[in-house]
Amino acid sequence: MSDIPGGSLTLAGVFLMGLGLNLTPCVYPMMSVTVSLFGGKKHHHLAAFLHAEVYVLGICFTYSILGAVAALTGGMFGSLLQSRWVLLVISMVLFALALSMFGLYTFQMPSFVLKKANAVHPHGLLKYFVSGLFVGIFAAPCIGPPILALLTFVGTRGDPWFAFWIFFVLSLGLGLPYLILGTFSGLLHRLPKSGVWLVWIERLFGVLLLVLAGFYLILALNVAWLKWLLPVSLVFAGLYLGFLERDGDQYPVFRRLKRIGGVLAIAAGLTLPFSGPKEAMVWASYAPEMLAEAKAGQRPVILDFYADWCIPCHEFDQFTYSDKRVIQALEGFTRLKVDLTRPDSPEAKEAIEQFDILGLPTIVFLDPAGEEIKEARVTGFIPPEDMLMILNSPRLQKDSTENTEENILFPPSPSEGNELIGEPAESWEVQDWLHSEPLHLTELYSKVVLVRFWTAPGCPFCAASASALNEFYEKYHDQGLEVIGFYHHKSAEPLSVEDVEAYAKKFGFQFPIAIDYDWKTLRSWWIDGHEKGWTSVSFLIDKEGIIRHIHPGGQYVKGDRDYIQLEAKIQQLLEESP
Repeated sequence: MSDIPGGSLTLAGVFLMGLGLNLTPCVYPMMSVTVSLFGGKKHHHLAAFLHAEVYVLGICFTYSILGAVAALTGGMFGSLLQSRWVLLVISMVLFALALSMFGLYTFQMPSFVLKKANAVHPHGLLKYFVSGLFVGIFAAPCIGPPILALLTFVGTRGDPWFAFWIFFVLSLGLGLPYLILGTFSGLLHRLPKSGVWLVWIERLFGVLLLVLAGFYLILALNVAWLKWLLPVSLVFAGLYLGFLERDGDQYPVFRRLKRIGGVLAIAAGLTLPFSGPKEAMVWASYAPEMLAEAKAGQRPVILDFYADWCIPCHEFDQFTYSDKRVIQALEGFTRLKVDLTRPDSPEAKEAIEQFDILGLPTIVFLDPAGEEIKEARVTGFIPPEDMLMILNSPRLQKDSTENTEENILFPPSPSEGNELIGEPAESWEVQDWLHSEPLHLTELYSKVVLVRFWTAPGCPFCAASASALNEFYEKYHDQGLEVIGFYHHKSAEPLSVEDVEAYAKKFGFQFPIAIDYDWKTLRSWWIDGHEKGWTSVSFLIDKEGIIRHIHPGGQYVKGDRDYIQLEAKIQQLLEESP
């Protein structure tokens, strides 16, 4: 059960859902009739408990098998869900099931199925087991839609073990009241009387089905809207179930509970979008040349193959990649997302063939030499603990530095460019500038200068590091730091100043930008005479024009090792006298 997303919290929620199904109008009124079958008054408590237990086992058997079968046959969803029309159909089916919970129509088993079920008359303990098997048939009008929706959900995952446990725990929640009331039949008299408040419970399940329908609708239309699903659902549920739905209002206590629950749901929905941002992994979009850059930089690589329609892929982002320990463990990695939402596209086909991808999600690890670590490959969801075990692989740790405080602040200098540290920076001659008149290095003596060579589009490392450059500029410019971005053109399209202005605006750059035609400055500073694998290089120059630190390419993001090291060096140089 360790690989169930959300772990015990998910199972607890499913268990509560099972309990809640007992409060629907088709189940609750019949509870006393069902419990009377166990003979709690005629038999000893132990015998009544045994009868109830066998009944609950019948419920568990039915739903657990249904769940596992749905998952086994749900493998076809992997290929079908790449179609937006399939997602729309699933959303419509769930919406139709939801409407049945609002009383617009009723789902029930065909009459010939009910007759067959009534014709079965087993004896002994078998009769209790068979009664448990058939409970879903007779209660189908109320519990059928939620069960079908849950079957659809586990079918999209295609994980039989996950499906078995989900439905087994649901069955335990559904059967627990019978286990207790069947053993202690005297408790039946203490249950609240049936009434219209049961209709409100049915409406609650209808709202849950609407939320699930909305989930698949968003996957079909625009996955970026997913972040608004929960806040909007909470506000809608609070308004409708707490204030607009009148069933049960004649019971003062129940009415007050509805109002309190509604207010809490609305408050949660309104505050959720403004709550502190959850920690998230920073990823770059996959491009084949980035693997060559990572290999040249001796950095391990994690490749996450995902699709917008893949539910376990979203669970990775929600549960595993948001874990602080995982974020920290992956700091030294080149982190690439490979989008297979449209697997028929040429780019997706190439990636699928190159890495032999058979299903989603798939996580592939490359060691610093660029070789895949076959035994570390992951297919399907895994929790943070399992991911951390994989990341402790010696091959992934090779050539990496221990993540201690001392090593974070003062790590060894990268081997690329070591020979340039301590040398005077060469002057540049660049005529086209943004956000500034043409600058010369000699004019910047007495200042600390951070030079970053960048390009766009197609450089995820440049995009990932843009925020860090803006933060350094805003934080230290008034203290004597000058940040300069040298744009070097890599696109097949002709270079235009307007495009560079648009890229700089997109990244939020306010500092001076120089357009380095033909890579003239980049070649003289970095490439000529040296074998370098990266062009997104950064130079930190002191107040006398001496190169004091080089980041040899790639990204630095706030909180990671390279960012901390670079900021510490900036602070050191600012404190030095010219």
